[in-house]
Amino acid sequence: MPRHVMPHVTSGHQALTDVWRDSFDPGDPWGSNVSWLFAIADALWHADSELVPADWEYVHSSACVGMWSREDDWPDGEIVDLIECGTVTSADLLSFGVIVNRYDEWCRLAKLNY
Repeated sequence: MPRHVMPHVTSGHQALTDVWRDSFDPGDPWGSNVSWLFAIADALWHADSELVPADWEYVHSSACVGMWSREDDWPDGEIVDLIECGTVTSADLLSFGVIVNRYDEWCRLAKLNY
């Protein structure tokens, strides 16, 4: 998706936004956000590794096999729940991930990363 195109907001995208907002730690904006970026990339990789945009620089761990589960670290478990109940699609994850990636870039420019 080109960087200048605003993604279409679906109910799945909105569900991701709501959960992201509820879990956001204003004391650690970069840490909160990057945990979501990794979880979204991981979910996309499990659906189809070709879906993960190269500019996210995501590398799937070879130590991980199979599908992750809701017992995994936050927010992976929440994403699994949203996928399993049919609320979120790969397209939702990708469009929301584009925004999360942009926020990651902003945090880095603002020197909020560590």
